[in-house]
Amino acid sequence: MALGLLACSDDPQEDAKLVLRSPVAHIDGSPLLADELALQLLRQYGGILRAPEADWAGPAKRLLQQEIDLRLLAEEAARRELRPAMPRAGARQTRGWPAAELRRRLDQLGLSEQRFQARLQLRHAADELVRIEAGEEAIPEPEIKAWIDANPQPERVQIRHLVVRDKGRAEEAKKRLEGGKPFTEIAMLYGEGPEARRGGLLPPYGRQQMPSVFDAAFDLKLGEVSEPLPSEHGWHLLRLERRVAPEAHSRELAVTQLIRQRSETASQQLIKRLRDKAEIQIDQGALNRLVKFLKTSHEASP
Repeated sequence: MALGLLACSDDPQEDAKLVLRSPVAHIDGSPLLADELALQLLRQYGGILRAPEADWAGPAKRLLQQEIDLRLLAEEAARRELRPAMPRAGARQTRGWPAAELRRRLDQLGLSEQRFQARLQLRHAADELVRIEAGEEAIPEPEIKAWIDANPQPERVQIRHLVVRDKGRAEEAKKRLEGGKPFTEIAMLYGEGPEARRGGLLPPYGRQQMPSVFDAAFDLKLGEVSEPLPSEHGWHLLRLERRVAPEAHSRELAVTQLIRQRSETASQQLIKRLRDKAEIQIDQGALNRLVKFLKTSHEASP
């Protein structure tokens, strides 16, 4: 994707810099610049916010609040003099981008490698702080058993999936499937989501565990492909690969989920305390300009 430039004056390059280098928020007087929020939007939503009607404003507002929370946690970690060793950056931090692709996107936003690494350090410091807040006590066995009993695993399905930006491309892909082309091939050719490189294959999931459009797979027969289905991200085709019978969750999964719940609770409680003490100012105008810039750039992309 090549970012276009939002022309507001005689110098589009300067217009882009003005949008991207404007603070979208201040946390206790420290600016949070638009370019860092833009990178997070592209990392998390860049492949699916291509439809003309896609909602950029909603994800931008959610991610801005998450970035504010991150800065508050990182500042608290610094006050406590927590300096965890920085792990080697992997797919989790880059969303699977290879080095060249990451470098290209950083260049498009005028972000240096040092600033990208600095944000990763903030994330790592925040995670370490939450880990300490949550504690490391072992989960009691009665609590593990209670979780397993209270969370029976429902029927699940496994599908192949592709999402495209407009209905016409979805209908074209559907016709090629009806003509005998393998879904794997069509997903890799048409799909715009991260699973396209895997032929559209997704892990098994239960009802209401995915966005609502994916529940349509439960009404399909094995090997059947859905009609094009709309969502806020575009148009979807689903192919039912298999049904997975209900089974009891493993003890390991129960422990993992309980630890995650403990961490989420500790994080939410800590963030609330930090927000209550912090002075947070959001520049809605700067956020709106960033959303317009990214939406215009995406629509202009080949």
